[in-house]
Amino acid sequence: MTPRRIPLRSLLLSCALLAGCAAEPTDDGESSDSDLSMGTKAWDATAETEWSTFIAGLGNAREAGRCTTLAQCLNDPTINKYKAASDTDLNVFADCSKVGIGLRGYFAIKTGRPFKYMSEVEGDRPANLAPGKEPDFRYTANNHPIAWSTARSAPTMQGLFNRIASLYHSGFYRMGPSVENDDTYPIDIRPGTVRPGTVYYDPNGHVLLVYKVDTNGTVHFIDGHPDNSLSYRILTTDLAVGGVNQGGGFRNFRPVDSHTLAYAPNASLTDLGSTQYGHGAAYAEWVRMQLSGGQALAPADQFTQLVDQLCTDVQTRVGAVDLGKPLATGALGDLPANIYGADGDWESFSTPGRDQRLRSSFRGLVQFINATAGTAQGHALVATYTNLWKQRQASCKVTYTSSTGNPVKLTLNDVQARLFQLSFDPYECVEMRWGATPTSGAEYASCNTQDAAHAQRFKDEQSLRNIIDRPAAGTPTPIGFGPAAHEDVDVPALLARLAR
Repeated sequence: MTPRRIPLRSLLLSCALLAGCAAEPTDDGESSDSDLSMGTKAWDATAETEWSTFIAGLGNAREAGRCTTLAQCLNDPTINKYKAASDTDLNVFADCSKVGIGLRGYFAIKTGRPFKYMSEVEGDRPANLAPGKEPDFRYTANNHPIAWSTARSAPTMQGLFNRIASLYHSGFYRMGPSVENDDTYPIDIRPGTVRPGTVYYDPNGHVLLVYKVDTNGTVHFIDGHPDNSLSYRILTTDLAVGGVNQGGGFRNFRPVDSHTLAYAPNASLTDLGSTQYGHGAAYAEWVRMQLSGGQALAPADQFTQLVDQLCTDVQTRVGAVDLGKPLATGALGDLPANIYGADGDWESFSTPGRDQRLRSSFRGLVQFINATAGTAQGHALVATYTNLWKQRQASCKVTYTSSTGNPVKLTLNDVQARLFQLSFDPYECVEMRWGATPTSGAEYASCNTQDAAHAQRFKDEQSLRNIIDRPAAGTPTPIGFGPAAHEDVDVPALLARLAR
């Protein structure tokens, strides 16, 4: 995700200005006696258990619908036991990379433990980068920290969240297991190492936070978005892990010594490791088996999980699209050079990444069906899958509000049929955002962006909507980028063919 930035020269000091930074992490020099205090309680097993309990509570509340943004979760004392009556409500920007580190700081301060975090990273300069242009450190090779801060870098909790929002991005997690002095480290996958509060880093530029691990090995995440919404999901095949040097996959927070403020060295981390790499497309299932102790999950149960995740993704998309409605009442804004990595209104209100992952999830379901239908139980499984899919048409309904304020209801089959028509463009009407076209009759009639310019742009964006695999980091995505035709990921059509 693209980092939101404020002028950072006053916030950051380069490594060259920090005495001895190569040998020992150093504060960035911005602290004062009036800033947030540093606790002295140890980051020990008790602390990590309390941290896991805190994150589990927030995640379970989001899953239950008791809050839909990180700020709502934190500001509700019935959800967040650390919220004191005298605390001012927080206004938290919860883009994906900020969620874990922001909550770690909040928890540390509230429980009297030291909080230290990286404030600047750098990596290798790409050979083809134009002279004078700064690399995008979200995607560079060999990332490593060069500056650090503590809780004392801000005068208030709100100030700390603001500061983290201004500088922290997904590249702060892009570090292999040999790096020291970073905030998180990649772990071996076995029972107990992945727990509430563990981070998941997708090297394509996305970060999630574990809030629950089922006994069958299913991993549940909370997921922050640029529109400031908070969603939840499980580990599926659409999340990338990358190579060992990218540091992708599951990562735990590195303990901080309460006296010296030094990060725990790699040699002391019993769960540090790289066994999660090299599993390819089987990664998600391998993780589940590792965490469950080899417990098998019935294909019907796996199918149900995947369909329920689709339903959740579609339903949480409603709020994200609604936030962008005001842009559809104004002039048609320009497309950014990269629809996946922009800023401003586009970052806050567009949904290209969310929609790409939704298409990938549909494809993952198709791949799962094809893989299991070829077994000895294939015919019976297809019948089971068909019945489960039909049941979800009644239980998984989506209702969005049209441009004229009327409710429009869609089933999962409706979303499937218009999957590659769902518009990510916030300058287009909500009906177009939900895939309505001139052939959709009354649904499209209420669209408030039916003029020629909007209609042409919707048509021109079709190849971008056909993308299922996210382009390599930093790739320009102009009009015309992407495949001319989309893959066949039609679940009910596949089930019908297999049944015959």
